[in-house]
Amino acid sequence: MDTKPKQLAVLTRWMCRPDLPGVVDVEMDCEGRLNCQDILALLTERNQIAHVTENRVTGEIIGWQAYSLTSSTIDLLRFGVKKDWRRQGVATDMLRRLKERMSHARRSRLISYVDERSLDLQLFLSHRGFVARNVIGATYLMEYRHGRTATNVGTIEAQR
Repeated sequence: MDTKPKQLAVLTRWMCRPDLPGVVDVEMDCEGRLNCQDILALLTERNQIAHVTENRVTGEIIGWQAYSLTSSTIDLLRFGVKKDWRRQGVATDMLRRLKERMSHARRSRLISYVDERSLDLQLFLSHRGFVARNVIGATYLMEYRHGRTATNVGTIEAQR
């Protein structure tokens, strides 16, 4: 019996303008969908970076992520995978690549604001070491700290 993890036939790379229709297709499977103009507006901001994940066989865009770099954090702004590709390790691979950009000395936190209705994303992030640190209206601030696990960081602190 083969116990090696299944190798995904995907490639994660920098997003470029011709990828935009594929990213919009991914967004159609996500909550809080962004259209083409919203995505372009998001990516024209300073320090904002986007990656796409594509199927190596067909070239189809199957996932994307946008994030912002600050002096001490990576802020995950958008994160999506097509429904047909969920639960196959695509999002885990995308998140792993972001975590690789972290270090103790520089960017030690990865944060994401998650809508309370997005239970799938909340569970996905919590299973990968993120902890809900704060509640702001109907949004959770979820945080991953480099070098720590979910068991040795705090719990939700409701903002008053």
